[in-house]
Amino acid sequence: MALFQLDPESIAARVRASSHATPPPTLASSLARGVLGFTVVSVAGFLPWPILDRWFSHPTEMELYLSCTAVFIGLSGPCLHRLIIGPGSLSRFYALFALAFIAYAVLWVTFWVMLRGDAGGLLGLLGGTAAMGAILALAFDHPRAMPKVIAALFVLNALGYYAGGKIEGKLAIDHRLVAMLLWGACYGIGFGAGLGAAFYFCRNAPALSCAPTRLNRHSNREAAFARSASTERKAVDWRLGDRSGGRGDKSRAAGSHAGGGATWRVADEQRDSATRWTGPAAFPPTQKWEPAARLPYLGLVGARAFYSHVSRF
Repeated sequence: MALFQLDPESIAARVRASSHATPPPTLASSLARGVLGFTVVSVAGFLPWPILDRWFSHPTEMELYLSCTAVFIGLSGPCLHRLIIGPGSLSRFYALFALAFIAYAVLWVTFWVMLRGDAGGLLGLLGGTAAMGAILALAFDHPRAMPKVIAALFVLNALGYYAGGKIEGKLAIDHRLVAMLLWGACYGIGFGAGLGAAFYFCRNAPALSCAPTRLNRHSNREAAFARSASTERKAVDWRLGDRSGGRGDKSRAAGSHAGGGATWRVADEQRDSATRWTGPAAFPPTQKWEPAARLPYLGLVGARAFYSHVSRF
């Protein structure tokens, strides 16, 4: 779905264009973010239930469902948007999650109202999570992940939902409010774990594999390395030994190092101040020593040094 721009190419382009690299989320971090974030959302989403029961006379079932759905969608963005990589994750998460959660809620309520009981609840969970998983997988342009996404959403959501229902049934008579909130917490833990796993499976598309952040760091380093090497070749002056034999203009030398050493001074055109380093194998401390990449340049320096020594005799 190009509407959300969550396909691998769009995500990679946004991450590369960003000023800082984001570490690729692991499965553990995705699960933790989903559990913590959606538990907060779920507890708040269950609050309309006791509020409507206490402050409003005879609220309808649909009013309760609409109120809970609005809270779930409204709080989901700040708590869960980091499940999407790259800049603009908040708006994209809101758009995607609103569509997916509305589809989930509509199917769940439809099955529940039609069948009631365990059959209605179970089929509602299955239909709702199937719709949500399909929307997530298609939004990330990773349809092959759809079975795993739907399975994770359904199994973990069902575990949290039914565990919370059992706790609510035992505490509802004496501690109704606590029972409702504990049901919300259990539901949030299960559904949150399912969401974390679902987003992780969707992000791991073959063309993406959570690699844009690593590519971003490597491309930035390689670009800086190329700029430094180019400037090095253009603005380098050196002096070998303390005997120049009258050859060469001293004004060309940026610095000298006695005793047969070599000194380079690189004037980087993109920086206000120059960086100075010494030694035949000395390179900027921020650059990685790559012998294969430096061999042509070192060969040029060695050839010129040999020519300078021979020309003095």
